[in-house]
Amino acid sequence: MQFLNAAIQVTEIALAITVLLPIAHTIGFVLFGDSRRLSPAPIAPIDLGPELEPETLAANIERAISKPVPAIAAAAAQPVAVLAVKPESVSCKKPKVSVLRKRCTAAGIRWRNAGPGGRHLRQDEMIAALS
Repeated sequence: MQFLNAAIQVTEIALAITVLLPIAHTIGFVLFGDSRRLSPAPIAPIDLGPELEPETLAANIERAISKPVPAIAAAAAQPVAVLAVKPESVSCKKPKVSVLRKRCTAAGIRWRNAGPGGRHLRQDEMIAALS
């Protein structure tokens, strides 16, 4: 039974295509005209000149490379000035003692009563301990 239903459906589809295809072609012809007019015009071939053999091409390249360009050769022969850069001493402000104490505490460096005689570390001593 299922086979017959499938065969009937395939037959219906084939008949629909057979009937509808010529109608669609006719409608397309009426709306868009002849489809042969839509093909592009032929393009004329471009003449690239005589083809060179690989050996001839390689010889031409070698000949062009072997001749130096006068402006480039003259510029290459002249001495070039070199710019010397001298480092300047960088002056930066030292951080405040309160900031250094916070950094020492965060880094686990003892700054309170760590100096000789039980004094706190000085600013330079904290900078040295942090670096």
